[in-house]
This record gives sequence, structure tokens and C-alpha cells, in this order.
Amino acid sequence: EQGDEAQLLLLLDDDAIDVRVAAIQACGAQPLFSAREQIFLAASAGSPELRVPALFAVGQIGGQGARDILITALTGEDRRLHQSAAEGIAALRDPKAIPIMLSILRHGERTGAFPTLRQGLLDLGEEAWDQLFSALRSPSPVLRREAALILARQTVPEAAPALMRALAEDP
Repeated sequence: EQGDEAQLLLLLDDDAIDVRVAAIQACGAQPLFSAREQIFLAASAGSPELRVPALFAVGQIGGQGARDILITALTGEDRRLHQSAAEGIAALRDPKAIPIMLSILRHGERTGAFPTLRQGLLDLGEEAWDQLFSALRSPSPVLRREAALILARQTVPEAAPALMRALAEDP
């Protein structure tokens, strides 16, 4: 309701950090588009305690600028933000974010954001297939394996030979 929305927007400026975190999470879960500017600001320049939930909320709310905020956090120096930025990218379900997801998989470690990005690519389904097939030809064995696994989980028969090669290289 309108009154609840107004109250929630007020809670985004509360003095208690826990209240602001809960309000950010609620705005993302709704998603509450009228909170977009405040959430985006918290995700970009807030304290780490606020940025972590705000980054995921950015992905849930979406809209212009969301992908840029999430990519900046995902590729930034502050590792505390990487997982929530990956969750935001996955929640965004934006095919334009596929190259950055694949890039992180190519250069990243097999921990942290990997499962989240893998799930994000799975959730995109057929929209990701062309780029996943391209990734099968990557010089990176990690990326080839991840692309083959994602396509195989989507039961794409053409992925079988690539999956067998990837598993032979790195069982």
C-alpha cells in the first residue's frame, strides 16, 4: 500500500544501520522502484554494511544504471562486495551482462561468485547459449569447463563433446 511504501522509504534513512539494511532488503524484494535512487546510492557509495544488501537489491530493482553499478562492484578491489554484486547481476537477468559473467568465470577462482554467476547464466537459458557456445572455444580451460557444464545442465545435446573434453582435461 501507499502508506507502507512511504514508511519503508523513511526507514532507508533511519539512524540504525540494521533498520536501513532491512529496509534495503525489503525494497529489493518488492521491488520498490521509488526507492531506486536511494538504493543505487547506497550500493555505490555507502558503507560496506549497506553496500552488500544494496547491491543485491540493485539487481532485484534493475533499471538504467543497475548493470554498471553491479559490474563496478564485481570487478572492484573490495572483495567483500563481489558475492553480493554477483547475486545482483544474476538477479538482474540481463543478457547484456553475459560477457562480464563469462569474463569473471574465465579469470576468477572456482570459489566465491562462481556458483552465483553459473546460476545466473543457467537462469538466462537460451539467451546465453550463443555466448556459452563461443566460450567453449576459449583458451581458458576453466571457462570451457564452466560453459560446458552450464549447457549440459540445460540439456543442450551439442554440449556433450565439449563436456567430455573438459572433464578429460580436468576431472
